[in-house]
Amino acid sequence: MNSKQDFIKKLKKKFYSFDKNISYITNASGNEFFNKKLDDINPYLQDAFDIYKKIRISKEEEWGKFRPLASNIFQKLTEKFSAAIKDIKK
Repeated sequence: MNSKQDFIKKLKKKFYSFDKNISYITNASGNEFFNKKLDDINPYLQDAFDIYKKIRISKEEEWGKFRPLASNIFQKLTEKFSAAIKDIKK
């Protein structure tokens, strides 16, 4: 099983990836469609930050209960970004 610090590093890498995706979508935006895509992604980003903070402040023996939720949120966010970028490239 991964340690808490290893999992936090993985989440940080995901955040860097999300940052690049946001930049890409923002640069492509300018019409209402892409702005709506960012608006749709925003709640998932907030959830990701919230669970990340919970994991960071949790005790070593308690962080595991947040792991499935974090994995689910980050997976959903990855899917949202993928769909938005695919729409931009069309």
